[in-house]
Amino acid sequence: FYQRTTTNLFVIDGFTITNCHGTNDGGGVVFYPLNSAYVALIDSVLQNCVIVNNSAGGQWAGGVGGGVYGNQGSANYPSYFISNCVIKFNRALYGATNLMGSAGGGIYLGYGTGTVANCSIVSNMATSGGGLYGSRYVDVMNCSMIGNVVTNGRDRAPNASIYEPRGAGMVCDTRARLRNCLIADNVSYMSSGGIRINGGTANEMHKCTVVNNYSGGVGGNYGGTVYVAGGSLQVVDSIIV
Repeated sequence: FYQRTTTNLFVIDGFTITNCHGTNDGGGVVFYPLNSAYVALIDSVLQNCVIVNNSAGGQWAGGVGGGVYGNQGSANYPSYFISNCVIKFNRALYGATNLMGSAGGGIYLGYGTGTVANCSIVSNMATSGGGLYGSRYVDVMNCSMIGNVVTNGRDRAPNASIYEPRGAGMVCDTRARLRNCLIADNVSYMSSGGIRINGGTANEMHKCTVVNNYSGGVGGNYGGTVYVAGGSLQVVDSIIV
């Protein structure tokens, strides 16, 4: 499902999107600007949808956003609202031929402000951010991120270890706020089994449960639950095991 429009608001409501593939970015749903100048930035809404068994990338290119991809420019940041959705069994595939990593197996949100609410993000896969990858500001509330996986694609390219699998549940580069979320049973084959924070000083976690996540394998097993690689994270009334 590909959105490219000049309207101020674009809404996808009540769809099941399945068995779709994008050769580079975006397998199931793609939110993108009107043209390469990023002049038509809009707010995008995805609600009451099932996004299942989609994929992005593959042999020649590393995929971004296996289930949902949003990246609408570098100025006048738009907003993404994803609510009441099931995002499951999606994959951002490793580019084996060119040794390119992938990001955001379930959801990838690039430039813009992302809100993800009341969603189940389950059993998705990528090199980085198996469930969710937020490049800028992302607000996640009342969501479950369960059973997502990050792997370096060694099954497809023997020297793929140059890419570090990280953030099986979620990765955020700039700023994240998590409220009333469950992050459980996610698996990274190197680091950051549950959540990885790459930067920013205003990251927050409130009333969340982060349990039974795993990191390990060749190269290290650090950050099985939460790994703050840069910046800081304020944790309030949360369970981390």
